[in-house]
Amino acid sequence: ISIIKRFCYKTDKVRDISKIIGEYKIKEVCISAAGPVRNNKIKLTNAKLVIDAKRLMKKTNKRIFLVNDFFAATAGIDYLDKKDFFTLNKGLERKKIMLVIFIAALLLRIIFIIGVDVVVKNPNLNEDFEYGVIARTLIKGEGYSVPILEISGWSEPKKETYNYRPTADQLPFYPLVLAMVYSISSNPLSFWIVIFLQAIISALTCIVIYLIALKMFHRKAAMIAGIISVIYPSFILNTARIVPETFFTFWLSLTVLHLLLLRDVPSLKNQLISGVLLGITLLNSNVIVPVIPFIGIWLFLLAGTWKERVKKALLVIAAAFVIVSPWVIRNYIVFKEFPLMKTTSG
Repeated sequence: ISIIKRFCYKTDKVRDISKIIGEYKIKEVCISAAGPVRNNKIKLTNAKLVIDAKRLMKKTNKRIFLVNDFFAATAGIDYLDKKDFFTLNKGLERKKIMLVIFIAALLLRIIFIIGVDVVVKNPNLNEDFEYGVIARTLIKGEGYSVPILEISGWSEPKKETYNYRPTADQLPFYPLVLAMVYSISSNPLSFWIVIFLQAIISALTCIVIYLIALKMFHRKAAMIAGIISVIYPSFILNTARIVPETFFTFWLSLTVLHLLLLRDVPSLKNQLISGVLLGITLLNSNVIVPVIPFIGIWLFLLAGTWKERVKKALLVIAAAFVIVSPWVIRNYIVFKEFPLMKTTSG
């Protein structure tokens, strides 16, 4: 694209723009002006001039198109050369910030994990509770169950028997992760694999929280959110314990981020991914079950026609249900009833 001729007219001197258009032997005219386009008219914000496309077409017998000046400026970006661009204020690139957040969070968590093992030496931190019991039962081929305990007396420790009972006390995602790790090795190395895996997942969560804040607010708020998540005590402590909170926080934050992406780009792909992530989050913890109706309401209030909004909300909820349905169906087959998600309230 190139400029053939250039003419300058002072805006405050122009009274009838049709006379200017009539001077040129052209069939179509696109006029860009500083002002909103309403009813095919532009009332200039910086001058007492109204450009009426219908009136101009009648007087000039030419096709007239009106666009806002900002739209015209952005439409020409593709035709600019690299030399036409320059940076007003260079800041850190987003990828570099994310990398710094990840490395800082991971190092802090590794230092804490090693420090706890060396200094505290608390055996309770190495317990994997019922999550580990279910994982080992899965490895033995006894299904999603726990061993029946034998009690000799009040002062005697409980002993595991070789008989098992099905359980739905804990949701399946975390015990399945433990089972995959424990199947590699039965020695204490498996514990350290889980702990360091949680450190990595927790560090990735910090990046996701940074991106959520960036999506909702601005760069400064995102930086603050990223720093807080890196040093947040609960995040750090949970990486050193065999509990599902680290994985739950990761999947929950990832779900929130993708719901925000869905708000901006309501594509079928984003709807399905948001639903799948919500379903995986539910398989980590049932504490967000009461929030699901509010997610549906929020999706319904997004932009679009009534049918599009209903379809969007239903598709996300349906995708989440497809993910959790094998677990719910299993519970019904085993217990002959529908526990909400698990048989305990926590």
